[in-house]
Amino acid sequence: YVKSLGAKISYDLAAPFAVSTNRNELEYLLPKIDILFSTEEEALELTGKEPISALSELSEICPIAIMKSGKNGSIIKKGSDKFIIPVYKVDVVNTNGAGDTYSAGFIHEYLKGSDLESCGHFASKLASKVCAREEPYFTNH
Repeated sequence: YVKSLGAKISYDLAAPFAVSTNRNELEYLLPKIDILFSTEEEALELTGKEPISALSELSEICPIAIMKSGKNGSIIKKGSDKFIIPVYKVDVVNTNGAGDTYSAGFIHEYLKGSDLESCGHFASKLASKVCAREEPYFTNH
């Protein structure tokens, strides 16, 4: 229904165990997804292929496929366009939440109409800030 209204659907594979547990549902959902986020491990679990081959396969199913590779940055693929996004160096304290922040930052910029490479750089910068924090952003103070 949301597609008929012109909405884009994004999805983050979440974790390798979630992929293996929900494989049938994912095979149904993937063709409906416009922007797919995955890590190398999640993509391997889903496709059985190494990162670059997995990303190529996923980008044939989903118009925009993004492979998050932690300290190695990320790769965004749309059709024949591929953007390699570096990490922004910080003193890493805690990586918890960095992947989700990357996805949120990407979507934020995408909704503003930024090009894919700019979306990736913004997302990477935001994720690096999360990695450098000394305390969680949300606490029960």
